[in-house]
This record gives sequence, C-alpha cells and structure tokens, in this order.
Amino acid sequence: MKLTIKSTLPDNSISHFVHSFWMLENKTGKDIPSTVLPNGMVDMILMKMNSANWEMVVRGIDTMPGEVTIKAGTKMFSIGFRLLAVEYLFGNSIRDVLNGGKDGITIACKSLSTNIGLDEVTILKILPLQ
Repeated sequence: MKLTIKSTLPDNSISHFVHSFWMLENKTGKDIPSTVLPNGMVDMILMKMNSANWEMVVRGIDTMPGEVTIKAGTKMFSIGFRLLAVEYLFGNSIRDVLNGGKDGITIACKSLSTNIGLDEVTILKILPLQ
C-alpha cells in the first residue's frame, strides 16, 4: 500500500494555458495530513474518495499554505492551468477562485464547450479515469 503521485508536462501546443497534469492515489489505508503550497495555478480536479461518486472542482489560486487531509482511498486527477487560462477558458475572474474552489463540472463543461468547442462527453473522455 502506498501514496502515488505522478505528473507530466503538457504538449507545447497547449502550454500557454496548461502548466501540468498530475494524479494522486492514496492506497495506504490511512488518511494523510498534508500542506498545500501556493503554486500560482488554478487546478481543475476530478476526485473520488473511497466508493463515492467522482466529483470535479476548480481550485486556486491560493495565497497562503493550507492544511488538507488526503483521505484513504482517494484518487485525484488534475489539470494545472496557468493564470492566463482562468478568465479565457473558464470565463471567471481570478477572484472567484481565490483561496477556494467552485463546482468544476458546471464550470468546465459550460466554459470549455463555449470557448473551445468541446462537449461534456469529450471533456470527460480526455481525463484519464483508469
């Protein structure tokens, strides 16, 4: 049982908007306390805790460290967006996600379909759910 964290950089064609992709999986059998450090990005996170349904949130920009608990059985996939992407892709002001988050399915599907022509099914297919 272990905590797995993986990340990768985007293709150059989207690197103006996307900083990185990452995934985290807690198979330790224990909750893990952690500190989230400000990184200058907004994250669109798809997560599942234990057997709960998948949830999506848009989170960031944090201006100070925050304490979180990575629950046992948690699996997360994230796209780290650069600041430029927040207003352009999501149609939201940066202040709307400052030190907090919003429901990601609503934001992602509405904004990505409007701004770059992706439908909800396509958006969900591009996320690595396996």
